Amino acid sequence: MNRVSTAGQNTLLLVDVLKQQTRIFDTQKQVTSGYKSQDYQGIASDVVTLQGAKSVLSKTEQYLQTNTELRRVTELQNLSLQGVTDIATQLRTKLISSLNAGSGIGLRDEIDTMYNSVVNYLTVQDNGRYLFGGTRTDEAPINANTPAELEALGAGNADQAFENNQLRPQARVDDGLTLTYGVLASDTAGPLLQLLQDLMIFSTTNGAFSNPLSTAERDFIISKIPESGAAFDQANLVQAQHGIIMKRLEEVEDRHISDKNFLTNFIGDIEEVDVAAAVSRLQQDQVSLEASFRVFAQLNNLSLLNFL
Repeated sequence: MNRVSTAGQNTLLLVDVLKQQTRIFDTQKQVTSGYKSQDYQGIASDVVTLQGAKSVLSKTEQYLQTNTELRRVTELQNLSLQGVTDIATQLRTKLISSLNAGSGIGLRDEIDTMYNSVVNYLTVQDNGRYLFGGTRTDEAPINANTPAELEALGAGNADQAFENNQLRPQARVDDGLTLTYGVLASDTAGPLLQLLQDLMIFSTTNGAFSNPLSTAERDFIISKIPESGAAFDQANLVQAQHGIIMKRLEEVEDRHISDKNFLTNFIGDIEEVDVAAAVSRLQQDQVSLEASFRVFAQLNNLSLLNFL
């Protein structure tokens, strides 16, 4: 016959109680921390996958940080490029309107104002770095700060006003993808500065544009109309090319954001616990533990003397 051992039964119940207490303790830690385990031992089967995902996430976040920096820089560049393009348009419009009106009143003043605006646009800085100097970011890309200084370079030498080098900055924005985002002042406004200098020198040499315009003044302005169109075309081309870079950067950034969201959720599925499910398990384990305590107490009170 089988012998019923009170001590053995109590031991089995005690072991079961201890297991339930351990489960409750672990579940409480999950609910409190939000993680399935406090160390890799608790998710040993997923450790390699988890580390790989975290490595990719870290690289993705670094690319996003780079892209955020580049987006600010390229947006500042675009604002300046738009400004230079607008100046070229305004200059062409002013020359044509002066011809139509037959008057040069205020033309020289507007030319000087336009040049000052171009200088301001092309010497814009970000965190102390010039954005249109190529890789030469510590020095202004234009050395002629005033109309008089541009004139002093001599006829046909407007290109000497530029101090930028010919190396355009680049940045790696994704695996295997490096974008050249730098814009050069000389590429943007070379024809425009030459046209402005020609107008300044003619005005200084022949006196301010008169009212009405003389035949020589009319002929000179007419000869510069095509150059004003070329100045606009050049500035507009550079801006369009820069816009392509901005669009590509936006596409790469969107992809990195999508990858980051996916990886964050993927890592969360491995590491993080479903808090609602954990709370439910905790409640069930607590009920089971209370029942075990009651059974354990009842068994401790049983005795054969009650049946003798």
